Amino acid sequence: MKVSVPKDFLLGPVFTATPQTGPRSLTVGKRHYQIGGFHPLDPAKTPPGLDVRHARALFTLLSFRSIYPGSPLVRFSMREFSKRWCHSYGGVHARTLRVLLGDLLDTYFRVRDLDSGISHTYRLIERIDIEFRPRRGLRVREAVGGVDDCPATALWFDTITLSREFTALLDRADQIQPFEIDAISGMRSRPAQAI
Repeated sequence: MKVSVPKDFLLGPVFTATPQTGPRSLTVGKRHYQIGGFHPLDPAKTPPGLDVRHARALFTLLSFRSIYPGSPLVRFSMREFSKRWCHSYGGVHARTLRVLLGDLLDTYFRVRDLDSGISHTYRLIERIDIEFRPRRGLRVREAVGGVDDCPATALWFDTITLSREFTALLDRADQIQPFEIDAISGMRSRPAQAI
């Protein structure tokens, strides 16, 4: 499945192979990036840096954007997301994806144009609205009491709102490039995924 992603994310090592504990800085073309490890309003907060796991999660999230072109809103269930992310679904995958999406929500990018010297700071994801919906046709035994049936629930990302800055970037044809998600999700090696 092809998805449109920012060119700079593919031209430079924006997403590293190893987990990051602090901010990362790099220059891609005429833009200098500072990624993660800082909060623009509260210096005591240190959001995580991003690595290739976050890239896979972000690119998978963007694959649902084609359903709603031109909109900053993205909707999907955790099951749908997991199947696109790793062709499987299970509790371990769901927990991992929740953490990765939380990191993407908390992490800021600071992008400085080297020609003008102007910096913009923004997040990729502005907001996540979550619902728990009853699963159709599936009943599970209630944990308390043990005899009554209750509907099992599925985590549904009712709406993920991409930031205004990130949406504007994705809507600029000269700043995006098609990317094949299956190429990265089929690799097991993180260094290979990062490359």
